[in-house]
Amino acid sequence: MPEGGFDEANVEYLPDELEEAVEELFSVPGFLTIYGIHRVNGKKHGGTLEETIDEAVSLWILTQSRLGFSWSELKRKLSRFEIVSNPKLARVLKNLLGAGMIEKRDGKYYIAERSLARVVLKMKV
Repeated sequence: MPEGGFDEANVEYLPDELEEAVEELFSVPGFLTIYGIHRVNGKKHGGTLEETIDEAVSLWILTQSRLGFSWSELKRKLSRFEIVSNPKLARVLKNLLGAGMIEKRDGKYYIAERSLARVVLKMKV
C-alpha cells in the first residue's frame, strides 16, 4: 500500500518502515497488499512484516498445486526472493503439516486435498 493509502486510512507509519516493507516484499505480487491490510487493521510494523512473510511463504507453497517439492527445491525456489530462512521455512512447513493443509510423501511436500488446491489456485493475492 503506498503512503497515500496509509494516509487515507489514518495509519501512522515511519518512512523507514515502508522502505523496509517494500525492500522485503516488493518482488512478489500481492505481498505488499497483505502487509497494508494488516497495518490498516491496526497491527504494528515489525510483527506485521514477519507475519506477512510467513503468510506469503505459506501461500506460495500452497499455490504449487499438487506438484510435490522437496525441502531443497522449496528452499531454492524461495531463495530467489531472499525472504525465508531455514528456521522460518521449517516453522511454516511444520504449521502447514500440523494443520493438515499439506502432506509429506516420499520426501516431498504436497497440498493435502484436491479441493483445497483448486481453491488456492483460484485465489488472487
